[in-house]
Amino acid sequence: ALSTIMLTAATRIDYLAPKPTNLATSISETWGQSVGKLQDFCTWLLIVFVGLVPWLPILAMLAGLSWFAKVAWSQKGANG
Repeated sequence: ALSTIMLTAATRIDYLAPKPTNLATSISETWGQSVGKLQDFCTWLLIVFVGLVPWLPILAMLAGLSWFAKVAWSQKGANG
């Protein structure tokens, strides 16, 4: 069985080889990425909080009603 292989090669003019890094550069880059991820998380947390604020009164009422129902139910069971 014979087969044909086509090979295409091209030269990338704008390619820059990665520079070798030392320990200080690696630590600096890792620290920067970590701080960036922390900032992203805090941004996400703030957006979630802002999104939940309008629902807090409704959630508080539901929590109060469930607490009231639980207290009433436990008193009813205790009284027989």
